[in-house]
Amino acid sequence: MSEKKISNIEPERDARLVHELRDVTEKLINQHLEVARSWDPQEVVPWENAANYNPKMEWSENVYPLPQGVRSALYVNELTEINLPYYTNELLSNAPENHPLTDWSRIWTSEEWRHGDAMLNFIRLSGAFDPAELERGRISQMRSGDVPRAGSTAELISYVIMQELATAVAHRNTAKYIPKELGGKKLLGIVAGDEMLHHKFYLELGKAAIAIDPDLMVRAFKNQYFGFEMPGQSIPDFDIHAKAIAQADIYSDRHFHEEVVRPVITALGILAIEEGLSDEAKNAQNRVADRYNRFSRRLAKMDERKLNS
Repeated sequence: MSEKKISNIEPERDARLVHELRDVTEKLINQHLEVARSWDPQEVVPWENAANYNPKMEWSENVYPLPQGVRSALYVNELTEINLPYYTNELLSNAPENHPLTDWSRIWTSEEWRHGDAMLNFIRLSGAFDPAELERGRISQMRSGDVPRAGSTAELISYVIMQELATAVAHRNTAKYIPKELGGKKLLGIVAGDEMLHHKFYLELGKAAIAIDPDLMVRAFKNQYFGFEMPGQSIPDFDIHAKAIAQADIYSDRHFHEEVVRPVITALGILAIEEGLSDEAKNAQNRVADRYNRFSRRLAKMDERKLNS
């Protein structure tokens, strides 16, 4: 398992933040449970399409015709979901046993497990991806135990705010390309909806943390923004699949910038904080703004070149 990154977040200060987030965490858990949809994977997996694929036969792409980028997205998304035990362990490692964050991590685990289970059943029964390659990928991914690891709770919150939104975007955009008649579109839509609720939980937790200690959170957010990586980097041939996914317009650096970073920075008000910042935090704030603006200009130039080509 990858080591925790060296962090400039003071442990004692981070611990105080966790303590002060106790009440708001409990409140957010109750709010989440009121709106979270309880669903059974067996009720949304398109079992009627099981006849389309016989696992005793040699797998063929013709069993479930899909563009390669969409097939790659199903593969990467599923192996990311199935690595759940390690993500759960990472969440628990940053929360005291008697803290509501521990309760939340278990709620989150129970809900995320459905995603991997339902998607695995869908992929296998439909033949949407080579089952032998999928199993090899599962073994490799889970044996690696590789997950993004934050050095503090402040950084963990900052990371999952972006990661859960990015995951929702990836599932939602994958669903667009799934043929309705072959099944799976509804399933991925439900999964994307769950991820948005998880993102909302962490976003509201992040807002509360900023209200408590803006200096700490600005520095933590900068650390995670600059070092952000989606889970799944250890998936076999990840770079090849990531390139195919980007070319299919499902998830790319552009999606991360426009559909993840932009709304998160806006919602958290990271760049609008004026009080309670040390020189180090102000520098971090400026670096976030510079990086964000630089990437915006790069995308604008790319769009301009496309128009003129």
